[in-house]
Amino acid sequence: MVDQSKTEPREQNQTLRQSILDCLEEGPVTARELSALVHIREKDVAPHLEHLEKSLRRSGKQLVIEPAECLQCGFRFEKRRRFTKPSACPRCRCQRIDPPVFRLAPQDDPASPNAQLHATPGAPRKKGGTQVGKE
Repeated sequence: MVDQSKTEPREQNQTLRQSILDCLEEGPVTARELSALVHIREKDVAPHLEHLEKSLRRSGKQLVIEPAECLQCGFRFEKRRRFTKPSACPRCRCQRIDPPVFRLAPQDDPASPNAQLHATPGAPRKKGGTQVGKE
């Protein structure tokens, strides 16, 4: 995780997405940490991450998402394609969910858990809502 005391406020000549990218280059962060570092609401982070994911493909990097995990039963949201934290576990219905963690990796990194979900150019994205238990 990024040490918030070391991160300076965003420069005036830097865009919001550039600031988010700088934070991701420093190390793995959650949406809540990103929101605090770049001074935006947590729910506003997801659309910026979606855009950055597409932009990073051209630069030879990928946005890797370490999946959210239920703190009660250990269920991992491996197939989840959204950038937001799930509200409840489909297995035990617990709402104590460890949020997803975002980091940067080289585009050809086989160790990334979501290389096929998020980093494949032209990968079809699921439209509409998801069914319970299918995440």
